[in-house]
Amino acid sequence: MRPNRAERGVSANRPYTLSIHSRKEGQVLAGSVFYLVALLLGLSLMAFEVDAASSGEPIEPLPQNIQLDSGKIALGERLFHDPRLSGNNTIACASCHPIAKGGMDNMPLSVGINGQLGIINTPTVFNSGFAFSQFWDGRAVTLEEQIEGPFNNPIEMDGDWSEVILKLRSDSAYRQEFTRLYSGGISRTNIKELSRPTSVA
Repeated sequence: MRPNRAERGVSANRPYTLSIHSRKEGQVLAGSVFYLVALLLGLSLMAFEVDAASSGEPIEPLPQNIQLDSGKIALGERLFHDPRLSGNNTIACASCHPIAKGGMDNMPLSVGINGQLGIINTPTVFNSGFAFSQFWDGRAVTLEEQIEGPFNNPIEMDGDWSEVILKLRSDSAYRQEFTRLYSGGISRTNIKELSRPTSVA
């Protein structure tokens, strides 16, 4: 007759104990493997970001610090909220891009001049100066180029540069600020340049 566990000097609980240890060791091993994979993935992403930033790729990490001209920031903010940029003085850039709502109006279709509905929803303006293309379809490369779209669109702002410049030149505060910041004063080029973050010289 085969001796029982007690007769062989083997604890009846030993196999169970070994099973517990085996499971714990397996959990530790699995946890270690998971940690290693996560670490390697993190290092790979860091390497990708560094490589993208140094290779001129279109998608790069946002800069941590930017030196900006506070005068141009204030003037650009005022223009962003000024409805006189539209044909009938009712629609500002902020009308469809309210900063308090994330830089977009969160509507299926945005409302333009004379209550007209657009054909697509508004994208956010947050960090748009760092995007490699503008509009949902990417048809504009820079913010300066993008401005012409809604500004000239008859169902958005329906603007006219000659009229807008006359309106702004009739405002003494605008005249003073543009003259202080730009040698050319109020012009189409200088108005559009305010759309982009400008480094302090």
